[in-house]
This record gives sequence, C-alpha cells and structure tokens, in this order.
Amino acid sequence: MNARFGDHGAVHWRRRWEEWRAKPVRLRFWRELALVVVFEGVYEWTSDFAGKSASVAYGHALDQIRVEKALGLFQEHTIQSWALHSRALIELSDLFYATVHFILPVVALLWVFRVDPVRYLRWRDALAWTTAIALACFAVFPLMPPRLLPARFGIIDTLDKIGGPGSWDRVLLNDAGNQFAAMPSLHVSWALWSVLAIYPLVKRRWIRALLVLDPIATVVAILITGNHYILDIVGGVAVLAIGYGLATLRPRYLPWRVVTRRSHAADPTAAAGPVGPADPVLEPAPAFSPVRQAVLQERR
Repeated sequence: MNARFGDHGAVHWRRRWEEWRAKPVRLRFWRELALVVVFEGVYEWTSDFAGKSASVAYGHALDQIRVEKALGLFQEHTIQSWALHSRALIELSDLFYATVHFILPVVALLWVFRVDPVRYLRWRDALAWTTAIALACFAVFPLMPPRLLPARFGIIDTLDKIGGPGSWDRVLLNDAGNQFAAMPSLHVSWALWSVLAIYPLVKRRWIRALLVLDPIATVVAILITGNHYILDIVGGVAVLAIGYGLATLRPRYLPWRVVTRRSHAADPTAAAGPVGPADPVLEPAPAFSPVRQAVLQERR
C-alpha cells in the first residue's frame, strides 16, 4: 500500500515538473537587462575580496609561470618585447582591450535577441554560465597578471609606461575592477562567444571577416599589453566550452519554448546549429518522457 502511494506521489510531482517545463519562456527586454545587472553585482562582490589578495595572487602567478615554463609556454615577455617596437601598435592594443571587450558582446546579445529569439535563449544561457564559472574562478584563484609582476620578469604595464587613448580604462579598473581576474581570460571567452552567437545570422562577408578576426586580435592585445598569460587563453576557451555545454541541457530540465511579443512558441533546437532566421534547419527534437508528451499534447 505504501509503495503504491509512493509511486503515485512520484508520478504526481513528475507531472507537475513536466507541466512547468512545458511553460513557454517569455523574453522581455527589461528582464534580460535585470539579469545583466545581477551579474554586475556578483562581479563587484567577488572583486571586493578577490581583488585585494595581492600576496595570494602573486603566489598563484608564480605557480602558473612554473607550469608554463614546464610546457614551454612562458613567452609573454618575448611577445611584448616584439610589440614594443611600435608605439602605435601598443596604443591601439590598449584601446582595443578597453573597448571591444565590452562593446561587442552587448551588440551581439542585442542582435541575437532582435533577430532570432530562439537562438538567443541558448546563447544567452551559454554566456551566463561562462561568466558565472569565470567569476567563481576569480574568487577562488586570484591571479596577478604579467603587467603587475616584479620588474625582474621584464613585462611592463603598457598603459602606465606608454599610455594612449585606452588609459581611461585603468581608472575604472582601479576603482571598481578586480585586477587579479586573469584566469580564465573573459576577454577570450566573450570574443569567441560573440563570433559563435551571431556569425550564422550575419550575411555580409566583410562583417563575418571582422568577427573572425576579433578573437585573434583579442589574443594579441591581451598578451602584448601584459594583461594575461598564455594559459589564461586556454582557460577562456575551456570555460566557454563548459558554459555552452551546460546551456544545451536546458531542454532536459528547464522551460525551453520561446515566446516573444512578435512570435509564437518555437523549438529551441533550431538555435544550436549555424542557421539564419529565414531558413531554419531543425535538429532532431529532444527525447521527451511519456509524461511530458502527455502534458504537451494537452496544451495543444
């Protein structure tokens, strides 16, 4: 008797869960903006304690340098020394580092939200997961960037020593940023995310070319300005891969049908591949349980 009652209760709660999952996701701009504000608050919170652990960050830097030397990757000084022959290149890199990193992801997010809301849901989740994982890494593993290392390492802070139009970013970083948020490189994560999120939606070849060049320019900029190590780049790619992988799990556990003011509920499986808004190519639909199939049938 108790076993039958337990089975009935499990079915009841499974059905409630499936009903919740079948509810459409209603995208609203103000709600998406609120999520951005929340992430900004979390970043500031982690910066309050992680950004002040200079001794810990320096210790982690020495550990990472030892790993890079063992792998033959500690070339940050060599790369920067090559670039220092061109003041214009340094100033351009400082400006790129201070601007494109923040502007392009915002443009990409708004673009996907406007053009393809179904695709937006998955890539918004990927960005959120990626950023959240990175913030956790910054909190538990503060890392002193190359530009803040002692002079014996031979890597300079290009903004302080050379200056240029990107110098205003240093004021913001000193006042509100976490100077030890180096591993993983969110510059790399966000640059790659921007390309992957909007590349299939772009029709003009020259814009596609610029998108592809952005991650390359980002890697060059973060190295010659002394803001990241080579392993930070690897970390940036890794957290993006993990973030996207977590985002793909939404159809299994969370509401997934997108509804906007301009459209009816749509299948997010169209958002996974490189497709445009005019000619969607659907992936095979996710396998639904009998309970979920019954719930969806009732809603039709």
